[in-house]
Amino acid sequence: LNVTATHSALQLLRAGHAHDLLGMAYVEAKRWIWGGCSNSSLAERSSDLLLVYVRDWLQATANGTKRYQWSGDFFASYPLVATWKMLQDNQWNFKGWSPAELRSFPRIALESASPWNLMVNNQAFARACGTALAVQLFADDWEPGVVATWESYLGQLWALFQASKDTNEQGLAYNGIWLMHAFLLAEITVDSHPERMQLLLDSPIVYKLYRRFVQQVPPSGVM
Repeated sequence: LNVTATHSALQLLRAGHAHDLLGMAYVEAKRWIWGGCSNSSLAERSSDLLLVYVRDWLQATANGTKRYQWSGDFFASYPLVATWKMLQDNQWNFKGWSPAELRSFPRIALESASPWNLMVNNQAFARACGTALAVQLFADDWEPGVVATWESYLGQLWALFQASKDTNEQGLAYNGIWLMHAFLLAEITVDSHPERMQLLLDSPIVYKLYRRFVQQVPPSGVM
């Protein structure tokens, strides 16, 4: 990234919009993969955007800046971890990253994707997608007990939805955000918990939820 782009990225972070920065990194990595990993400039941009977050996280954490405490941007956890996974799975060389910055990533994921709250809403399910993916990627890098605690949380969160088969969201657009992440969470954990996707696809009670949502299409036209 050039100086101007780096400055703009930092401004997003300091305004509390880490998810926007990481969302751009995620999209660029996706575009790279969809193109058969032929356009390395997309991967480089994705990696550079991710590195802006990592470097600012390290600096801010050293300074005690609260924006990187566990209760940070709940939409940031999934694009953070998923972007790392896409780049690593496709043998990107993380050009420009120092060994210390590479080693720091499991710790950053531990802080940025830690469990949120137990509510069937967009915030908890968005964060939980990052939580679930981080467990799969970094279990061996964390202290004993972390994975068991996180998996217990994910089980409790899904159990709340399984019991109610509904969301407590009241906002039109938020319903769509919650539903997208409910499917994403089920997809991430489908190997260990296939019953989650089955609930979303086959339950007649959940189907009624979808029918209700059809009458609540947000201004964006997306549900």
